[in-house]
Amino acid sequence: VDTWSQSGGAEGGENSSGGGTAPFISFKPFKGALKKVMRQYHGEVSRCCDIVRAVVLFDSIQDLAKCLRRIASEEGVELKGIKDNLTQRESSNPLRYIKVNL
Repeated sequence: VDTWSQSGGAEGGENSSGGGTAPFISFKPFKGALKKVMRQYHGEVSRCCDIVRAVVLFDSIQDLAKCLRRIASEEGVELKGIKDNLTQRESSNPLRYIKVNL
């Protein structure tokens, strides 16, 4: 994760060890995060888990799996959830993706 943010910042960049490219990284605006914390989480800041959003492109499922294993092995990082549409062949959306909450 550090490799992506250090190499590309907000513009994204090449991840030299995970096999992916991060063309898009953004932060949730402070006002939006504050509204969400107050409205949905009743002031519990620790429940807001979508502060940073990134898109990472992989050439293969194997590269994606390698990246997820690396993230999961990082000290202090906890995988909170993974949602995917990789197996939903009937979807009208041609994009195949997963969403990862850390």
